[in-house]
Amino acid sequence: MSPHVFILLLILAIIRAHTASLYTVPQCSNSKLVPHTQYGEYEKRVICSGIQSLKDLSSLVKNDWKQLIIFNPEKQQFLIDDVQDIFSPLEHLDLSQAGQISIDDTGFKALTNMLTLNISGCEIESLKGSHFNTYNKLENLDASWNFLEELSFDLKSKILYLQSANFSHNAIKSIEQDSWQVFQKLKYLHLDNNELRTVNFYNYPQLQILSLSDNQIVELTTKSFDGLESMQEFIMTRNPSNFISSHTFRSMTQLRILNISANSLELLNADVFFGLGRLLELDLSSNNLQQLADGQFKHLTKLMFLDLSRNSLSALNSTAFKTLSSLRKLYLHENDIKEVGPNTFAQLITLDTLDLSQNAIEYLGADIFGASTLPRLKKLWLKSNNLKRLHPLAFASLPFIQYLSLGNNELTYLDVRMFAPMRRLDKIHLGNNLLEVIDPEVFDSLSDVGELLIDNNRLSFLPDTNATFPKLRKVAVEGNPWQCPCWDELTRLLEERQIEYVREQSPYYSGKKPLCVVTPVEACVKDLDIVRRYEIEEIFNRG
Repeated sequence: MSPHVFILLLILAIIRAHTASLYTVPQCSNSKLVPHTQYGEYEKRVICSGIQSLKDLSSLVKNDWKQLIIFNPEKQQFLIDDVQDIFSPLEHLDLSQAGQISIDDTGFKALTNMLTLNISGCEIESLKGSHFNTYNKLENLDASWNFLEELSFDLKSKILYLQSANFSHNAIKSIEQDSWQVFQKLKYLHLDNNELRTVNFYNYPQLQILSLSDNQIVELTTKSFDGLESMQEFIMTRNPSNFISSHTFRSMTQLRILNISANSLELLNADVFFGLGRLLELDLSSNNLQQLADGQFKHLTKLMFLDLSRNSLSALNSTAFKTLSSLRKLYLHENDIKEVGPNTFAQLITLDTLDLSQNAIEYLGADIFGASTLPRLKKLWLKSNNLKRLHPLAFASLPFIQYLSLGNNELTYLDVRMFAPMRRLDKIHLGNNLLEVIDPEVFDSLSDVGELLIDNNRLSFLPDTNATFPKLRKVAVEGNPWQCPCWDELTRLLEERQIEYVREQSPYYSGKKPLCVVTPVEACVKDLDIVRRYEIEEIFNRG
């Protein structure tokens, strides 16, 4: 074969291969039977690839095709044009893996029986009412992760049977106001990650879930919502909202969950929550709230979960929570709270969890929990404050506490009366304080605990005690200036009892920091004056 003939054949082969790549033959997998979500029956699901247009399937489509998924790994341009009536039996169409979609004026008009349409991530810039048949049955639409800028009345008026709509991760700046009632059947609407600045939702009688997070909404007023009597959950996080007017949520009388965290709210009138008598969960975390109004939550008589963490609250008073008799969990961590007034939590008779950690509280008085028992309070976090002193009766109303966290404070003394009422205490964390000694009576009152953390204090010995700690499973003791004889005595006991005490991540157990201080005597000295005279803590701190 001459070189010229060889080159010619090679060129022809390259052209043939290139042509074949341009005109890929559609391939559809064997139909699979999948459960029908509504009727419990089975129907066929067809997955096709190498498709540039729905027209490419005209010769393959069959009347029993109900679910069609287009999967194009190369994500090429995909056309929705001149769709024939032969596709009308389709009920579920997933184009989210088809590629960049271009829709002509006829759009999906032929798909009169379509119930579900997924066009997520298809780089669509516009979705019009003219793309849908007047008599379409569409119930579920996922148009997220596109470039849509508007949700027009023209579109809404053509998809009247819609029950679930996801328009999140677009560039929607406005929602055209309805001139007559549409979306009467809509139950779930997601508009997160758009560019909305104002919202006006009127007469969506079936709407149950509305999500507006990550937009540019500055305020909510009484004009924002009306006729939303079926709402169950409203989520609007990470907006620059700094104002919500009174009675804004008045039409949401069935609302169960309200999440308006991570906004810029500084102050809320008590009547903001008017009409929310059935609310169960309220998340106000990560705002700029500086104070709570008197009777702040007076309308929320059934509230069970309240998150006020990561705000700028500096004080708490007894009126803020007094009507929350159903509250179970209250989170107030990471604020600037310096003062907790008398009886602040006295009315919270169903409370089981309270988190006050990472604040600036210096003193805990005798009456912040009131004079009566709080029978359900099980977990209390007070770690990472500036606590220097606890009133001996601070926890007198909490006999059923199981977990108490007092770590990372500045406590120098523990009174036996603090823990004596706690008959069910299982875990107590006292690490990273300034304790030099713990009285034997305190240990006696803690004899039933299962987890005891006293690491990183100023302890050089433990007192002789009658407590046997029969339930003790875990302790943390490193980071204290232990006398070596005292350390040996303690660890020998722990190992005999098979109590966990080594924390592998701690530098004390990896040899980077000392575990104890060598003293002039071989016995464990349990006299604090002598310990101070030996300057054991100073030697330990020098490493």
